[in-house]
Amino acid sequence: MSYFVVIRERTPAWNEILQITGQEKFEEHSNFMNRLIEEGFLILGGPMEEGRRILMVVDAEDENQIRERISDDPWSIAGLLEIVSIWRWNIMIGSLEKKGI
Repeated sequence: MSYFVVIRERTPAWNEILQITGQEKFEEHSNFMNRLIEEGFLILGGPMEEGRRILMVVDAEDENQIRERISDDPWSIAGLLEIVSIWRWNIMIGSLEKKGI
């Protein structure tokens, strides 16, 4: 397995009036993300500075596995978020394990 950085972005279906917790299917999305963490697929994740983009660090075999797993996210199904980029991440300095992650 390898680490990848995945960037997802809000789509026009996102309700800009509502907070993140008020979005359609928030609870289902949250439960899905928690399962990915429990399975060891999702390592880190959360909205970036302006909140339009979400950064995720995942442990996956390849880009296809990432796209397949994320396609099951209720927010992917509802069209609220889409993947805009995926990069393999070679950690050369430091370690996620040393941080207790």
